[in-house]
Amino acid sequence: DIWLELIHYSRNIPINQSVEFTRYEICKALGWPLNGQSYKRIETILLRLKNAKLSINVNNINYSFSMIAELN
Repeated sequence: DIWLELIHYSRNIPINQSVEFTRYEICKALGWPLNGQSYKRIETILLRLKNAKLSINVNNINYSFSMIAELN
């Protein structure tokens, strides 16, 4: 759910620009309760996405990158 929401947020932002959002915005968009448990859940999911690598092979050239480059 969060990954799709981040894609939605980034749809009008140039590729090399940061996407800014708050945990509040994510909770509201996903219909989650506005509490510490939801905020912690978001942090956990974002860390997992940051640590995940996406690998793509195009014309026998491998590209690998993090799904989230940086968290602040």
